[in-house]
Amino acid sequence: MVVDPVIAAREIVKLAHERLEKSGTAIAETFGEPDLFTGDGNRWFRVDTLDKAKLATHLGETAIAHYWEGTRKNVPGEDSHEWLIMLDQNDRAVVTLAAKKEGRESCYPGMLADCHVTGYRNTPAFQAHEEDIRMACAELGLACEPNHMGGSVPEPEDDGPGL
Repeated sequence: MVVDPVIAAREIVKLAHERLEKSGTAIAETFGEPDLFTGDGNRWFRVDTLDKAKLATHLGETAIAHYWEGTRKNVPGEDSHEWLIMLDQNDRAVVTLAAKKEGRESCYPGMLADCHVTGYRNTPAFQAHEEDIRMACAELGLACEPNHMGGSVPEPEDDGPGL
């Protein structure tokens, strides 16, 4: 079988456009308007329903829906944390954040840090998006500690001596 590379490339581009259109429609239908803008137009959305948590899981390729749903089932009363995602211009959730509301006692003692930050596919996000994260936390009155998934921020890798 011989594949025409021009036709194959055109089909790949078509599929990519369809995926972006579908993703954009899902974002608009599920999240509505952004809750906050930071930096160069980065969009922040609250994750406060299971549908939003499931879409956030898809957009960030993290397990936010699993943790959001699990913690909401096991913790009575109002949530002490705000759960948010920040989307880039490609509709990827490059930051997933769960941060304690200032002045609140955590309803997750020993389970969830006061500020839990992760990136797309759980990559460290705090250093790359620190300004946006700090702006969002300040605007919403949330705890803001540099971290990766609730732990310490990984040190940059040493590539050895420079040239």
